Amino acid sequence: MDNFDLVVVGGGPGGYVGAIKAAQKGMKVACIEKEKLLGGTCLREGCIPSKALLHASHELCCLKDLRRVGININKMKDNVSMDVSKMMKHKTQTITGLSKGIDNLFEHGGITRIQATAIFEDPHTLSLHQGKDGEGIVKGDRIMVASGSSVVEPPFCKIDEEVVCSSTGALSFDKVPEHLVVIGGGVIGVELGSVWKRLGAKVTVIEYGDSILGTMDKDARIEMTKQLKKQGLKINTGMAVGKVTRTSDESAVVSMTDRSSGKEIHIECDKVLVACGRKPNTETLFSRHFSPSSNASLVLPDIKFAKRGQLIVDEYLQVPSYKHIFGIGDVVDGPMLAHKASDDAIRAVKTMTGRPTKRSEYSYVPGIVYTSPECASCGMTEDEAKALYGQDNVRCGVCHFSGNSRSKACCESVGFVKIVAMKEKTGKGGKVLGVHIVSEGAGEMIHQGMIALEAGMTAEELGESCFGHPSFSESVKEAALSAYDIGIHC
Repeated sequence: MDNFDLVVVGGGPGGYVGAIKAAQKGMKVACIEKEKLLGGTCLREGCIPSKALLHASHELCCLKDLRRVGININKMKDNVSMDVSKMMKHKTQTITGLSKGIDNLFEHGGITRIQATAIFEDPHTLSLHQGKDGEGIVKGDRIMVASGSSVVEPPFCKIDEEVVCSSTGALSFDKVPEHLVVIGGGVIGVELGSVWKRLGAKVTVIEYGDSILGTMDKDARIEMTKQLKKQGLKINTGMAVGKVTRTSDESAVVSMTDRSSGKEIHIECDKVLVACGRKPNTETLFSRHFSPSSNASLVLPDIKFAKRGQLIVDEYLQVPSYKHIFGIGDVVDGPMLAHKASDDAIRAVKTMTGRPTKRSEYSYVPGIVYTSPECASCGMTEDEAKALYGQDNVRCGVCHFSGNSRSKACCESVGFVKIVAMKEKTGKGGKVLGVHIVSEGAGEMIHQGMIALEAGMTAEELGESCFGHPSFSESVKEAALSAYDIGIHC
């Protein structure tokens, strides 16, 4: 096979973006992806399908609630329902349509698509295994490792995607479960738990930690727990799951221990969603033999890995001992988010094409929970800021949406904007350190906070900006005002 300027391993939101950007810069590019559809986990079984189901289930809830704004449809009460098969068809059409769009971009850019699994044979050579286009080899002057991540299967259960499911299985239920137990109160757990609760399932969330959404600011965690409980999700924190036992073709028992009392608890259900995190796909890529259990030595002995299996790269996303190899997205440190992977890819290509570009400040990358209300965050939490700069050097400004004109008119007055900033007297000029939002549309508003962080703005500079009225975003301005002065509508 021909030698390429760049070989990309993985066709997800990092890999395909990197391939397209490199082709735009005139490079001869090949992309190796083992799955039939381009787009990675994000498109096939993660971000996009979950948002399709979240949207559909949210629309159902909105339809049930139309009466509060004076809309009556045939004296409708709550007798509306969801056709799950049509909802799943919409999800599938969304996935295939977007993936076909990536295929078209590859064709337009002259990118060689190879459907196979790649394994390093030497620093510039990858062998192809399995898949439509295996066997063979591919050579690249540069190689971008964008192989993504996969579900962590905890020791207490076996995922079968029938009764005990990962997010992949929970995105494809053919009917609404009677009782869904979600193990893990992170983003995936609460999003998919919300979907099936809206559609009529009883949902119990089991979390080992003291709260759900553990990486979010403490006030956001409190508010999200409150709102999700109001919607009917049962949330049990401080629980150590010991075993998940499948008891029949349509049932399982989750056994756990209350960490504070030591009490053993057993919950019967018909579906279990295991949402205990993800791990980088690096295990087989650097082994001579295509076997996850192989103990063979690495082909590239100077490659280093972090404790959780992430590929160690420098500030330019290059492997220190092999500067022509770049690692991006989920295979390196930082948040496992699609937009972070895409950003990594573009920065890596800039470095490849003579414009050395450091990777972004990962703490500024927005994290978004697409429930209702949404929860979004970027930068430091209040606790992180105070731990770093001192209790007396940090000030927080909060504006609740109960005082926001647009949110009141739209019956969406739940939540708040919280801005964490330095105090003026510290000499930091009131610099914005973090922004945290709980609200409908929080995932859109958070980018105002992200830009403020990237630009090094102070709370005063953000608060002096003239926001449109009426808008949800005015609460960002008000929170900024409160961080250095006194807000008007807070």
